[in-house]
Amino acid sequence: MRELLFIFFLGLPVIMFSQTLEDTCVWQIPKTITMDCRYGRDYEFQVDCNCSINDYELQIFDRWGNVVFQTEELDAIWFAGDYEGSHTFTWLITGWTPKNKTIKKYGSVTLLK
Repeated sequence: MRELLFIFFLGLPVIMFSQTLEDTCVWQIPKTITMDCRYGRDYEFQVDCNCSINDYELQIFDRWGNVVFQTEELDAIWFAGDYEGSHTFTWLITGWTPKNKTIKKYGSVTLLK
């Protein structure tokens, strides 16, 4: 979200834009999960965000809509190695910013084996 600010300089209005916290949030959410032999992080799904979030919740669903993973911790890791073959899962992130703005993100992640 951008806020429009009018600042007067020498009696003339100067228009400026100010970015709020929501615009500067950088989310890192994987689109695929594979075996990572270099770092030993096999089949792991982890969300990373540089913002402060209140009441964070991550849910991951299988193709039938069953919840396969749920957490309220931003640094939690879902290990998807128990599934045979390739699968696609849907994820949903909900929460609030410190300014009480709703966060709702969703997408999918593909497990490749």
